[in-house]
Amino acid sequence: MISFLHGTGGIVAMSFGVALALGLERRWKEQRFLIVVIAGGTLLNWLLKLAFHRQRPDSWHALDSLASYRFPSGHASGSALFYATMVVLLANTRWRRPAIAGASLMIVMVGVSRIYLGAHFPSDVLAGVCVGVVWVSVCWLILYPRRTHTLSS
Repeated sequence: MISFLHGTGGIVAMSFGVALALGLERRWKEQRFLIVVIAGGTLLNWLLKLAFHRQRPDSWHALDSLASYRFPSGHASGSALFYATMVVLLANTRWRRPAIAGASLMIVMVGVSRIYLGAHFPSDVLAGVCVGVVWVSVCWLILYPRRTHTLSS
């Protein structure tokens, strides 16, 4: 279930919901940040899969039989993109610590589920998480180049 909810469709649906809520609150900077992170990170992950061209594990019986490439893990990357973005968006609120704890837990659970299902090796999952977190960090530094690196105006 965790793996299913954090596939491309699940991440896009959650991101759309957050983007819609941010739009209704007229928080355009935060909405733009979320869209750039999710769209750009998804494209980056797809390009990396094409570049590395690694097949899925064949020594394990994968419960999740997919024909796409395995490295880096798209589920791990997508969950890292979404949850790291939520941490950035909540960084200057009282929800900062719960966001960090919840994001960390969800990212680990998605990674473990992908390994358990036999869809990825641990290195695939770790690479996916790293791609997601690094992409969020790069977007944050580029879109908010001020010294304080906060999203507030």
